[in-house]
Amino acid sequence: MLVTGFEPFKKEKVNPSWEVCKALSQEGTQVVTRQLPVVFDEAKKKAVEYVDQVNPDVVLHLGEAGGRTHISVERIAINCDDASSKDNKGQKRDNRKIEPDGEDGLFTTIPVKKIVKALKEASIPAVVSNSAGTYLCNHVLYATLHHVKQNNLPTKVGFIHLPYLPQQTVDKPGKASMSLDVMVEAVNITIKECKA
Repeated sequence: MLVTGFEPFKKEKVNPSWEVCKALSQEGTQVVTRQLPVVFDEAKKKAVEYVDQVNPDVVLHLGEAGGRTHISVERIAINCDDASSKDNKGQKRDNRKIEPDGEDGLFTTIPVKKIVKALKEASIPAVVSNSAGTYLCNHVLYATLHHVKQNNLPTKVGFIHLPYLPQQTVDKPGKASMSLDVMVEAVNITIKECKA
């Protein structure tokens, strides 16, 4: 099992996705955690390299979706980078394909609805999300799904968007947040459902 998180971006000091990865490592869970850069081509390259190095049965990418109120389990990735926000090296993408010859969209291969159901049963706010956006999260998800499909790997691939951590919302009135403990529990439940 490979779980990835991103480095902080947009002047944030932390990224909940990486904080969850660090917590998983400290718990001694049977997962390999890796950090991805918030840089378009580098993130794609690293994600694919980690899949090949670890050879996991499941890849679960985590990312930040600041402002969301729920854990969002993504259903699909689209073959499009289109972001007004710069990445951590100052690059923008305008309606560019991630894989020139790739399909328009690829569905994740983890049990999305089953995961959301399990999270709700654990009293964790969770929803199915039908858009991973067109920034780095979608970029990495699409690239991983494409790589797994092209190479006929048996690996399941999924993505979860996490809300802000409470400390990120101190100066963001009205923005939702979720505690690290709850997010870690959500990811552990997701891991269990992926392996069931």
